[in-house]
Amino acid sequence: RWGNPQAYHRGTEEDRRLYGQHDARWIPGGFPGEDNITVFNNGNGRPEGDYSTVDEVVTTADPNGDYPVPPPGAPHEPADAVWTYTATPPESLWSSFIAGAHRLPNGNTLICEGASGTLLEIDTQMIWCGSM
Repeated sequence: RWGNPQAYHRGTEEDRRLYGQHDARWIPGGFPGEDNITVFNNGNGRPEGDYSTVDEVVTTADPNGDYPVPPPGAPHEPADAVWTYTATPPESLWSSFIAGAHRLPNGNTLICEGASGTLLEIDTQMIWCGSM
């Protein structure tokens, strides 16, 4: 439910964070950011223009592992991602399909931009480490 609260009548277009997202995956236990979720955010229709990001979201489960429904009209938390990778310039990373991201055991994030066949490994300070 995170990222587009307007889709379920709990926010406005200004609250939107996801634009054609896919490849959402839990970060495995023992990895930096464990139990958070990474998602490849295609960026289709983003107000600033078409570009992709990788977003990491902290889940808001209660101690029982349940996800409480917020009060009527309030969006699901959190308001923003805890970490986002945006390329420089932003439009240099854009794939509207077949792309993904995966957190590595060392805390780096492996990003596959499927449309161009580009692989990136981004370290924890969001510095480009390599490309194929």
